[in-house]
Amino acid sequence: MDAKAILVDLGPIYSHNPKRNGLNDNLGLGYISAYCRSVGHEVEILTRGNTRFTLEEMAAYIISRGYKVVGVSLTQERVDIGNYFIRLLRDNGCSAHITLGGYLPTLAPEAVLDIFSGIDSLVTNEGELTFAELLQAIENNQPLEIPGLLTRKTLKVGTFVPRPLIEDLDSLPFPDRPGQVGPSEVTWLYSSRGCSSRCTFCSIHVFYQDCGWRPRSVSNVVDEIERLVKDKGVREIQFCDDNFLCGRKGVKRARQIAEAIIKRGLDISFTIECRLESVELDLFEFLKKAGLDTVLVGVESIDEASLELFKKHRPEGLLDRALSILDSLDIRVHLGFIMFNPASTIESIRKNIAFLRSRFKQGKISPWEMFLCYTSILQPNTGTSLVEQLLQASRLIEVSPLKLEMHYEQTPLEMLLEVRNSLRYQIESFVYGVRSMFRTDSYSPEMVKAGEKLVDESHTLGIEMMEYLAKKLGSSAEPVKNEERIQEKLLAKIDRLNDHAERYFKKYEKAVEFSFHGINENGNDWIYNPSTNQQTALPAQTLDLLHFWQYRYYRKDDPRADNINSQARTACKKLIKQNMLASTPSGKIFGDTEISPFILWDALEGSNQ
Repeated sequence: MDAKAILVDLGPIYSHNPKRNGLNDNLGLGYISAYCRSVGHEVEILTRGNTRFTLEEMAAYIISRGYKVVGVSLTQERVDIGNYFIRLLRDNGCSAHITLGGYLPTLAPEAVLDIFSGIDSLVTNEGELTFAELLQAIENNQPLEIPGLLTRKTLKVGTFVPRPLIEDLDSLPFPDRPGQVGPSEVTWLYSSRGCSSRCTFCSIHVFYQDCGWRPRSVSNVVDEIERLVKDKGVREIQFCDDNFLCGRKGVKRARQIAEAIIKRGLDISFTIECRLESVELDLFEFLKKAGLDTVLVGVESIDEASLELFKKHRPEGLLDRALSILDSLDIRVHLGFIMFNPASTIESIRKNIAFLRSRFKQGKISPWEMFLCYTSILQPNTGTSLVEQLLQASRLIEVSPLKLEMHYEQTPLEMLLEVRNSLRYQIESFVYGVRSMFRTDSYSPEMVKAGEKLVDESHTLGIEMMEYLAKKLGSSAEPVKNEERIQEKLLAKIDRLNDHAERYFKKYEKAVEFSFHGINENGNDWIYNPSTNQQTALPAQTLDLLHFWQYRYYRKDDPRADNINSQARTACKKLIKQNMLASTPSGKIFGDTEISPFILWDALEGSNQ
């Protein structure tokens, strides 16, 4: 009998829209599952995105079914969640062989084995063949001497053997997609693996053993597209290749894929990622005929020092030329941008904001993109050459095992970054709150239009506040002047948004059933509904400002107020202990803790307690 196994993805939910449920699939696990089934093994996939399970529910599901092997996909940003999940399994009697896979286990195996005491092995690099052979070995009680599988024993005695990468990607079956239980208009698709570039912040080439770019054949790619269109109702493909147009070979293949899509009459739109130097007018004209509507290009920064740090040499005029071509074809452009990085200065921030504002004025980017996407911070990924460089220069802080954060030595830059973080938490939470109203049965087109206008206003305010602060802070080398006046100005801008939001809520509050969004003791987000006295798990990672406002308006004459007040206190106190909220009623932006000024303490009775 074949080994029973389950593959687990602890990642976030990418889409709540049933027509876009394909975005919740983990294609890495999908490929492993499909290959294992092709060689006779019984495998299941369990993801938070497709099940909406809490971590506790996922653990209970796995334990109740007695799997022999549990494979968990691990990313660097979810180390804490992953560790908690493994402990849940072991503490509740799971005796399965537990293995972790993904970039982090491959690039930092010793640290992962040390932190995750409850696991048995790591599947490194590509996992299809390794995981299938692990199942076979477990079923037959054979030694775990498997290429690509790292255990504490093979690490200690030095007998670990890396597995060569798969030469022919066409030999793999199409990935399983459990999220698409019904029609899904959009989904991911890999047409290649790897990248020939060597950006210092990227770990792709390290993970793929510096083997460059490996494409699937044109027919193999288009066969999968055709199957998705006919069997799943897919109308939009998001190619998640790290570089869809890699060198001359990649450009030739892209044109052939476009030709095949047109010839087969596949009515789709698609998104690709490429480098600026690959953007040519005749090529992209043809790709658009086949359905190309969005391109992600890695701009990263307007600042030359940042580009030098990233080893992304960009000839003068290349950025303007590429954007001009894409704009002329009316192809939507999404920019890869790292505004805050080790080379950043107040001056470089000003340049980057000015560039983004110019794109916004041209109508090429939205307020949401301008603020939430393009003011991003460098995420130090283990295994990259940039991380090694920064560690040697003492520019990284290990906030927890395998979690690194940048250390900015310039006080004005630190202040700007702190304000950016505070605003981001505020606006992301607020936007989630407004849009949660759109998911009710009683919303109106007028309500949605007014809400989206308010959302755009909040994002525009965020970039305006950063721009204002960058101008007022002077140069990176100067001390901060007039800090109190700057704070007053910023708080006045926040008050403006709050006033508009309150008016919006007062107008539309009756359309929404009252609830409160908090975080339970195990770190899972939940919605509390007093009318049913139940907690419902949520995937979101932020508090919902809107529900605080709802509480403020209901508390005076609603008998549920005492109950919701208790729930609000509990959630807030836990977040304060985690330094996720500040307990200062004044809502000061600058302070010793991670401030979220959007939390309105006057929304709670006895807010000073």
